[in-house]
Amino acid sequence: MTALLAVLLALPAAAAAPVFKADARLELLGAVELAAGGRAKRFVDPKDEYSSAARALMAPFKEHPAVKLQAAFPKTFDYIARCDIADRLSPGLEATTTYFLPDPTLALAGGRERVEPWIAALRDLSEASRFDEFFAGRRAALEARAAPFRKAAEDVRLLAAIEEYAGRPFDGTYEITVSPYFDAEKMLNSVWPRPDGSRELRTAVSAGAGRGNPAYFFQERFPSALWHQLAHGFWDSRVEAAKRSLVARGDGRKEACFGEWEQCVKENVVRAVTARLLAKNVSEKAAKRFLKDGDEDMYPRMPALLKSLEAYEAKRADYPTLDSYLPVLFEAFPVKETAAK
Repeated sequence: MTALLAVLLALPAAAAAPVFKADARLELLGAVELAAGGRAKRFVDPKDEYSSAARALMAPFKEHPAVKLQAAFPKTFDYIARCDIADRLSPGLEATTTYFLPDPTLALAGGRERVEPWIAALRDLSEASRFDEFFAGRRAALEARAAPFRKAAEDVRLLAAIEEYAGRPFDGTYEITVSPYFDAEKMLNSVWPRPDGSRELRTAVSAGAGRGNPAYFFQERFPSALWHQLAHGFWDSRVEAAKRSLVARGDGRKEACFGEWEQCVKENVVRAVTARLLAKNVSEKAAKRFLKDGDEDMYPRMPALLKSLEAYEAKRADYPTLDSYLPVLFEAFPVKETAAK
């Protein structure tokens, strides 16, 4: 305990806590979807005063190209995928070189040739409808919907807990958007590397999430989702830096774990860290529920990783940061026979 306390006292000043904020780009997509009939998969019409006002704002623009193009997208390009595209645009809905538009998502829409005219039309509709003014007038009320989500993060000491576990502060930013138009069962997550090596994290979640079982959602599912993203922000770059040594590890099987071996290692590390954070800050039962999510077959090394992390927790005097322990943790991925020879 004394050694761990010394580690924590030596930590630099903590990063800013996650910021909960409304996002005009996502709210514009929701308003356009209302005008288009609200038939997109994973879209929710909250049927409240806010959506009624948004529908009224868009009523004069039902024949606008943005509405027509959005209504014509195939069902496979669902509302979450559309928001994924919007999340990669600038605040002015311009494509950037920082956030690429992924080919698999573009393919769901029917290709870039269908997405780019839609984005241009959204810019035009935003200006024609004066949507920025509408959003500014509703922003405070939208952000007030984030109160239970913010409290859930505070209750588990979200950022402080993972910084203590890492032995260093989070080097990045985290923005969380609570939107009334999102499917309650889905979240939209993104992790963006910056040129300086830090990470920019974003999560969008439904304002209606957790209504069926608020205790479980706000005490376990929501914190675990945020810790998962933060763990990517902490350790993705470290896994990337160890790429050469990791090539020799793995048992040679074709795994279903996210395709590329490097990404598979990232997901394994992140999942294991998230489980240990739940065990230490919520409960052991919460950690077990998290691990029994139906994806167990994708993580055959999880028991070894968890055992290794428990050893790390017991040896913080020797390993003040998880970064310093990663070479030991990677031993959970056995060296391939060909590499060993």
